[in-house]
Amino acid sequence: MKILYLTPNFKNYNAAYYQNDLIYSLQNKIELILWGPGYKDFDSSLTLENIFNKLNLTEKDILIVGHGWLSDIPVNSNSKQRYSWNKSLNEDIIYNLEYCGVYNFSAHKGKKICILNKEYVSLSEKLQFIKRGKFDLALSHYSNCEEFEKDTDTKFIFFPCSVDHKKFQNKIKYSNHHNKKYDLCFSGLLQNPYIKSLNNDSFSLRKKIQSKLFYEIFQIPIINKNQNKKSIFWNAYSDNSKLNKLMQILGKYKKLTFEEYLNMFRESKATLNTLSPYNLIGPRYFESMISGAVNFCQKSEYYSKIFKEFEHFVPFRSDLSDFNEMFNFATSDSVDIKKIIEASHTLVVEKHTYDIRAQNIIMYAKKLINNN
Repeated sequence: MKILYLTPNFKNYNAAYYQNDLIYSLQNKIELILWGPGYKDFDSSLTLENIFNKLNLTEKDILIVGHGWLSDIPVNSNSKQRYSWNKSLNEDIIYNLEYCGVYNFSAHKGKKICILNKEYVSLSEKLQFIKRGKFDLALSHYSNCEEFEKDTDTKFIFFPCSVDHKKFQNKIKYSNHHNKKYDLCFSGLLQNPYIKSLNNDSFSLRKKIQSKLFYEIFQIPIINKNQNKKSIFWNAYSDNSKLNKLMQILGKYKKLTFEEYLNMFRESKATLNTLSPYNLIGPRYFESMISGAVNFCQKSEYYSKIFKEFEHFVPFRSDLSDFNEMFNFATSDSVDIKKIIEASHTLVVEKHTYDIRAQNIIMYAKKLINNN
């Protein structure tokens, strides 16, 4: 069995790592053929049948629509999709849900899997894409994704984000926890311009936490409010380019290199994490846990399928009524905190790496082929 994996080339993409991490893990376990903009011999004029014939694939091989095949620009947007992160993709593409190519997936006679990405953008259109394409299986980062089955006539499986453990494995012993440079770290977006209409609590929560931790001027964190002299690495940015430029000038924000991003976790006792829009559990939860930082996050039922409170993370209420108490506990050097660090690290290594996700995809694909 081979896998034809439809995706743009993410080689030069530096805003997130999960797309490449899953691809690399699959490549190490099975013959993976990558097809999409930025890859050698990609030809947008070919049909799926043409592609299978060109690559000598058969119905015993699996077709997978990868993370990046569908656009993340909302359907009602007048924006163009620009592949600015890849020099080989220098064209502007007028918005289309399938901006990497429009294929007749329903006509494909072999088995096919769709990986749903960023469910908070154009969800209804993405679900209709899955239904129209008559996919055999869909994988989603949304923990209650079985809700989508009725509208798509497609089996859904919860497929959480993960981590490349080889990149993030912390070599610092747990006994060094109390010697770390920062008590708490956060690096990320305070507001996403494409999802304001969702009225999602995630980004408003991040703003509330920033206001709780810092005295601000024009949403720029200036002075640490914490009376206990907690050291905080705070690298937040907004959807306002002018404000971000000002924060850069003031030294309040910088684009982190991967090494700086990695060291942020390793040098921090705890990492602040909140659910992404549509209550998705993002990669940083797993990156924190494998790096030896306590996962400090809002209470939520959406963690229940993979994490346990006070075993794998320290929770705080969304109204922040217990934030200070939990903050002090998460950044303490107690025996309980050491247990959380060790248990969460073990959980990620055993169940939530991209090597494991790749193994799962291969298992799902083989079941589809064998049950044909």
